[in-house]
Amino acid sequence: MVDKFRYYWDNSDESRFVIALGTGWTWQDYVAIIDEIHAIIAKKNHDVNLIMDWQASLPPGKDAMSALKHSGGTQPPNLRHTVMVNKSTRFLDILVKNTDRKEGWVGPKIVQNLDDAREYLETLD
Repeated sequence: MVDKFRYYWDNSDESRFVIALGTGWTWQDYVAIIDEIHAIIAKKNHDVNLIMDWQASLPPGKDAMSALKHSGGTQPPNLRHTVMVNKSTRFLDILVKNTDRKEGWVGPKIVQNLDDAREYLETLD
C-alpha cells in the first residue's frame, strides 16, 4: 500500500498511465494530483489510457462529488479511457455512477484488480 499517491507509466510506449491512491490524502489532494497527472498526459502527442488504482478506503468529506466532477471535467483531449480498480467498497462505484449520471458522462470501467484493468484496455486497442 502506498502513502497518498504514486504514479507511473505502465508500458514502454507510454500509452498507459497508472495512479495508485493509497492512504492519508484528502479530496483537495486528489484534485491537485489529478491536475498534475492531466498535465503529464496532455504533453503526449498520442492517446493515453488512465488506470486509477484505489488501494484504500475513500477519505471522509463532502468534497468527493465535486472532486470527481473536476477529475472528469478537466481531462485532456488525448486521455482516451479511464479504468478504476476498486477492491474496497461499493461506495466509490456509487459515487462515480452518480457523478456520471448528473454530468451526462459515460463513466469509467470499474474492475477488481490491476491485471483486469490492463486486460480490459488491451481489448479496446
